[in-house]
Amino acid sequence: MELNQLVNNEIMDSCTTRIDAYLSPHPCDEDTIFHEDDLKWIPGFDDTDDADGLGVAFNENNLALYDSIAQLTMQKVEAAFGNLSVLFNEHIIKDIFVRIDLYGLSGSDTALAGYNYNASRPHAGSYQFTADKLLLEKYILNEQFNSSDKFCYVWEHEFLHMLDYRLLEKTAVFRESKLDDDQFKCYLLKYREEGFAELYYLLQGNYDTVNSVEQAQNKFLSLVNKVNDFRAEHLVFPRGVYDCYDFYSVGPWLLLDMLRTFEGMFHQEMIDEAIVMVKEKKALDKEKIFEIITIALRIDVRFFLEYCNSLINNVSNHNL
Repeated sequence: MELNQLVNNEIMDSCTTRIDAYLSPHPCDEDTIFHEDDLKWIPGFDDTDDADGLGVAFNENNLALYDSIAQLTMQKVEAAFGNLSVLFNEHIIKDIFVRIDLYGLSGSDTALAGYNYNASRPHAGSYQFTADKLLLEKYILNEQFNSSDKFCYVWEHEFLHMLDYRLLEKTAVFRESKLDDDQFKCYLLKYREEGFAELYYLLQGNYDTVNSVEQAQNKFLSLVNKVNDFRAEHLVFPRGVYDCYDFYSVGPWLLLDMLRTFEGMFHQEMIDEAIVMVKEKKALDKEKIFEIITIALRIDVRFFLEYCNSLINNVSNHNL
């Protein structure tokens, strides 16, 4: 299937928010130092010079290809924005900018996309994102994919990070600290951060290796023990502890467990029903999904750290 046909087959949801996807660095930029070989992975890339002798990058076929990639990315973003539009009603969202990285500049073998909270201005309604090369490869090279594949929910994940910007700002304070205790809090809060962003995926009846609250808690405690072993061996909190994580699989289950007793156990019945459905790989209806996400957004730093500490302390007391 041609890339232009992929673009035309996408369903675009209309929205008042301005969404702009752009290539950066663009192959035609004067200061781009990459070779055309770096783009030969793209189906339809034409390696012949343009008629004016300006080079392969300026070939008319390639210029059209760049536009198609930007349009395809923008349509994926718009579709995800439309899926979550109910959640945005009380938020200022004027502009969404998506930088498309064709060259894999992030250097990550696993990154698909990112919400750039440092470059965003939530109070002005302006938000910055990145679409990584790996995600573009999946869009362009995979014409057929299962709806449960996680990369189908990439932009819903990133938009939930966008809604969660207040927590990201608070977590950054711990991340920038040189104190071991603050760095450990930052590690724990990654389960809250990524767990919240994964709720939409989980509540659609999807999960990976972790399929229950109990399994999530056991894995969390096992990973925390490994982190504490690292901490005992180093004077400075080692970055290597972030190899001891399963934020994406464990985090959303921990949040569901928290929501059982959150706000005076008011939501317990709804959450228990949701957990049963997810374990059976059944999707909740959209209204319930949005209600649960809205409530989970209210779980702040203090509440989540108290929950983590209660899990850790209960095990410590039991071992005594």
